[in-house]
Amino acid sequence: MADRPTKSWLDAVLFWGGFAVLSGVLIIAAQAVEAAGAMSPTSFWGGIKIAMLGSALGVMILGGASLAWFFLQLRWLLLMAHELEAAV
Repeated sequence: MADRPTKSWLDAVLFWGGFAVLSGVLIIAAQAVEAAGAMSPTSFWGGIKIAMLGSALGVMILGGASLAWFFLQLRWLLLMAHELEAAV
């Protein structure tokens, strides 16, 4: 039977993709707000716009991680089925 650490690593791929989305928004938005100092609505929304660029990159990373997770999960299931067949 395939080992549990391998399964944990497969699930971690998807987790880190989601984490990339959140960290992109938070870090870049915080930098934009800090750089602006006193906030006007224009500078606030400018910071949000900059943060969305980070989010877009994070979503692309999440998409790649999700695809990797899907294919690795499929490989995991095929290995498990193969081992069950061999055990019979």
